[in-house]
Amino acid sequence: MERILLILNLILMQILLFASAALSQQYPGGQDFKNYPYWIKMMDDTNANYFNTVKAFNDYWKNREKPCTEEEKFEKGTKSVNSGSKNIAFSFEYKKFCRWQLEIKPYVQQDGHILYPYQRHLLRHNDRK
Repeated sequence: MERILLILNLILMQILLFASAALSQQYPGGQDFKNYPYWIKMMDDTNANYFNTVKAFNDYWKNREKPCTEEEKFEKGTKSVNSGSKNIAFSFEYKKFCRWQLEIKPYVQQDGHILYPYQRHLLRHNDRK
């Protein structure tokens, strides 16, 4: 019986070790933000820190050509969505991030934590009363 418990404990420890290693590598910082668009997954992650997500976005786009926003297209007077611009990778996600940033900003706490959807719902519901 003791032997079985020892084996189960060893297996459990290995599982926890691998799980913690996988979670710690989920959103690496520094140079990796510049090379891979982690911000795409981060903006959909309810546990992601707002400031880290914005940093990942800014680091990724720092030395890349950014897609035009709708406002810029209207200012230039272009009617076609693709007129005069190249097909830029992640242009849809870029625009989605800009919208996400505007929508989520009121729900960001001082430490960068974003209120969970049910907390946002309660806040909006209480504001109506």
